[in-house]
Amino acid sequence: MPARAEETPLTTTAGSWPFFLEKWYVDTLLDDGSIVIVLLGRLRVLGLERARLTAELHRPDGTTVRGSAAVGTIRRGAAGRTFDGGRLEPTELTWRTPTLSGRLRLTPRYPATQLGDPLVRDGSRQLRWIVEVPDAEVDGELAWDGQRLAVKGRGYRDYLALDLLPWRVPLRELHWGRAACGAHACCWVRQRLEKRVLEGTWRDGAMTSGYEPPALERERVIQRGPVADLPLMRIGPLRSVLRRLARDPQQTRTVSRATLDGERGWAVHEAVQWR
Repeated sequence: MPARAEETPLTTTAGSWPFFLEKWYVDTLLDDGSIVIVLLGRLRVLGLERARLTAELHRPDGTTVRGSAAVGTIRRGAAGRTFDGGRLEPTELTWRTPTLSGRLRLTPRYPATQLGDPLVRDGSRQLRWIVEVPDAEVDGELAWDGQRLAVKGRGYRDYLALDLLPWRVPLRELHWGRAACGAHACCWVRQRLEKRVLEGTWRDGAMTSGYEPPALERERVIQRGPVADLPLMRIGPLRSVLRRLARDPQQTRTVSRATLDGERGWAVHEAVQWR
């Protein structure tokens, strides 16, 4: 039975001065191994705020279509969030950039979940990570350069908010992934902090402690490089300062074949290392 829209709400965090990062990550795995990834976020540093959307289509043959655009202010409304060129609602995302536009409609299969909220706290500051849509049926369309692609697959949405000062973020290593295989789905995370390790695995509606990714094979790297090079993090001359203060985290994102309970499907997973 699909989850109700009120069971997959958009999260709200006020954030603190002088640093606040808030972003939504949305992806869709297609049957042929393609993946659509959309990031919507805002970064506020010393009162200077930038909001941006990026969209990517990665095909199995290695071709990639990318789009990126500043979106003005991300505005909160009764139905969700609106921004220049699009909107994000509990079950729909639409966007427009000069090189890749689209619409994704999500029918969530399960309600939102979390490993802990917040994951990390330092006084009044915190790191939040909430899986708003752990698994969904998705249909929609992408458009670019006179081409159109119908999208049908399995989707996911999570939310991250961080107002910990960059030099006080205790993360040393992060592993995250999610898979959809036939009737089954799972999401896994391991965060190695300075003094402890946080682990959790969500599978077919239940969150448990422990780190249990599915069997993965035929890995295809779709992104590798410094987190500071992501378009959302490009905030003028402050970018290089933040990169050094945050210990220059490096990210690798991969698409793989996955198997859950004997059913084959696809997974996207990533590793982030702090220096």
